[in-house]
Amino acid sequence: MEFCLPELGEGIEAATVVGVHVKAGDVLQPGQIVFAVETDKAAVDVPIKLGGSVDAVLVKVGDKVAIGGALLSLKASATAASAAAPKPAPAKAAPAAAPKAAVAVGGSVEFYLPELGEGIEAATVVGILVKVGETVAVGQMVFAVETDKAAVEVPTSKAGIVETIHVKIGEKVPISGTLLTLKSTAAAPAPAAVAEAPKAAVATSTPRPAVVAALATNGSVGKKDLTPAGPATRRLARELGVALLEV
Repeated sequence: MEFCLPELGEGIEAATVVGVHVKAGDVLQPGQIVFAVETDKAAVDVPIKLGGSVDAVLVKVGDKVAIGGALLSLKASATAASAAAPKPAPAKAAPAAAPKAAVAVGGSVEFYLPELGEGIEAATVVGILVKVGETVAVGQMVFAVETDKAAVEVPTSKAGIVETIHVKIGEKVPISGTLLTLKSTAAAPAPAAVAEAPKAAVATSTPRPAVVAALATNGSVGKKDLTPAGPATRRLARELGVALLEV
């Protein structure tokens, strides 16, 4: 390909070659100065835009060259050819992956270090506020971590029983790194209200039978009216409501 004299300014139509800085066979880099030319206004250096190997120098010192006139022919290098080729439009950047939420794994839930602020990529564990086997509620503080900006406590977004703690104090954990595994617990349905059986009326002691009026004469019981019976028999008779006088 040919390299031509570029535009040198408004109203300039030609320039005189006052210096040739390359020769046939030279390998040129983009931006390298290849000629010095002079106009009626100034002397300027002319850089080349593309790299390649000089095939032939087409002018010599003292030649007057019109704007757009050929200065040299160049064998383009592979790099130059690729640079000259139109670049494909850049592919659209894939959307940034969303931070991991707690993920259920076969009845268990993994809890990850959440976002802690703009530009924070990791945090150091400075406190573990739970232990294996402990039941935690949503919003409960489970870890204390420290970043280069502040120390913060981290609440869990899931409830469950702590199965595994994956970090230890002093460990540096990246954002979205696994902190612990919880065994998920479904909230147990409230037990149905059991209708209370009506209480049976408390049985009171059987009322004793009315006392059998004794046949009394002048306020006393005559001997002929006494029925032979022991105290136990008389007590039983009273409880059963039997009048011994009528037996």
